[in-house]
Amino acid sequence: MQQSILECLQISHSVGIDGLYNSCMRWITKYFVKCWSGKNFARLPAELQKACLMSVVQSLNVKNVVSVLMESDRLLWSLPEVKWAEQAIAVTEELQDECIKFIVPHFLETIKSKSFLHLLKAQRMSRRPYLVERIFAAIEQNITVTDGCLQFIAVDLLRSQVVYKEVGFASEISALFDKLWTFLVQSFYAVRHTEGWKLMKPQDQEQIQTVDYWWPMRKWWKNLEWLRCVFQQAG
Repeated sequence: MQQSILECLQISHSVGIDGLYNSCMRWITKYFVKCWSGKNFARLPAELQKACLMSVVQSLNVKNVVSVLMESDRLLWSLPEVKWAEQAIAVTEELQDECIKFIVPHFLETIKSKSFLHLLKAQRMSRRPYLVERIFAAIEQNITVTDGCLQFIAVDLLRSQVVYKEVGFASEISALFDKLWTFLVQSFYAVRHTEGWKLMKPQDQEQIQTVDYWWPMRKWWKNLEWLRCVFQQAG
């Protein structure tokens, strides 16, 4: 079936039958794991392979992005390490990158989906939970004033709700929580004007504001302690 659809996609693209092309693309997008796993996808021109990738990327939303990420992982494991599969592997890896890129600014909405809980459970059973590691690393590396508060709320939910505690990753979640907390304290005067700030718990807002007040003093005290140690060693 997927072979015929891929051939039909290529023919409709060549002769400019847009309606048929769009119908084929919708089917390929829905069943991309089946379609991308065979030699027929590898034989498509690079332009059409890219179009297939972008169609899946454009279909991403907070409800399906984790499922697509997990399906792409399943696809990667199924592809053989042979020459014809190299391009399919590259396209699939790019899809994973796009999924994670989408999750970062939509993390709060994403963790509320059943798929995210399923991902945590599946990754807990994995020898190396690299998908969860990549998501957390991407959030840590891309904390912004705009999204920082929302990401903090999301990670706080992961820390506090029993349903998430039971699936593990406590140390990774706590480490990410600390990174976000530090960022919000250091960027208090900027983040307090964001929409995400308004959604935070009042007690968290108060604590961040209080810590921000004493933060310069804390840094000064650390410098003083460092100078004291230097003088002691010199003496």
